[in-house]
Amino acid sequence: GTYRQADVARLLALCAERRLDAPPPEAEEVAELALAVSMALPRAPLESWQLRGLCHWMMGKARLRAGRLTAAEASFAAIGADRDGPGNAGNRALADAGMGQLRWQQRRLPEAWVLLSAAARAAADVNDEPAVGACLSLAGFVLLASGEPMMARLELRAAHRWLGRLQAPSLSVLVCLGLAHCDAVLAGPAAEDFLRIASDAARACRAPAPRLGSWWSAVLGFGGDPTDAHLEAARRDALDRGQVEAAARLTLDQVLRWIAAGDGKHVACAVAALAALGPRGERWGQEIAAIAAARPEAFLPAARDLGLRLAIPAVAQLAAQGLPWPVSDLADRLLLERLEVADPSEDVQGS
Repeated sequence: GTYRQADVARLLALCAERRLDAPPPEAEEVAELALAVSMALPRAPLESWQLRGLCHWMMGKARLRAGRLTAAEASFAAIGADRDGPGNAGNRALADAGMGQLRWQQRRLPEAWVLLSAAARAAADVNDEPAVGACLSLAGFVLLASGEPMMARLELRAAHRWLGRLQAPSLSVLVCLGLAHCDAVLAGPAAEDFLRIASDAARACRAPAPRLGSWWSAVLGFGGDPTDAHLEAARRDALDRGQVEAAARLTLDQVLRWIAAGDGKHVACAVAALAALGPRGERWGQEIAAIAAARPEAFLPAARDLGLRLAIPAVAQLAAQGLPWPVSDLADRLLLERLEVADPSEDVQGS
């Protein structure tokens, strides 16, 4: 019957979402099947309009992930093709957010900002607060990459008000780090305040120790969990290029892995390589060495604090090389009403 058909379409759309980072064309094939099932549903019910919009969006995301940009544009455009549809008010946010991410990937940053801002307004029209926060966050990062810290600060402040640290702690960390960067660049008074708020949100992120959470993966720039070999290659490349903060971030992540494995024999060598880059590298290396030597109950808070400070210079460049997948994944979860659940063991109001 119709209800069973709708359930199948929703299940297939969920499967496509979970396969977005799989090698092409797996995600697109599942999304295409979900769309085919949804298109056979009766046109009238609101739920049918919304479901078709979701399936078009998943198809667009799969194509965007696969680098099929023209096909992705067609999918996102199809969401709002019928402006008289009863589900259009909610679907417009998906359409504009998808198209904004596409323009971001195409390095057409002014257009991306306009579309993401429009998506935020459309989400506000249907009182979807998490989606508003997600779209404003992406708009703020686009402006950061465009060299517009003053405008970025406005968007990110608005995103911070809409998000809430409990329903989206990982994205909130990135937003607050972006605000700390903007205030530092603009000689504002609130950089340290936003770093403290980022720390509160970071403590609420669910992550198996000794990992720092999804926000840290986004800062490192890896989609998914990099292998040790991949991480080591990236660290050596940063060292060779003299990129002090990037090398320190990668070294910190490696040290956390070594701690988890109970193997600290490589720490001294890694810290020495950082020190060879100059005074800044030496200072970061000393902090990393202190973390490796800390008591078990103390090393994770110290690592999180250092990671946040190292992340600030990286946040401004999150969008510079096209759409950053780890960041868009965090925002997409909110667009799809899949809120991140904060860790109840952490008091996010604490110091």
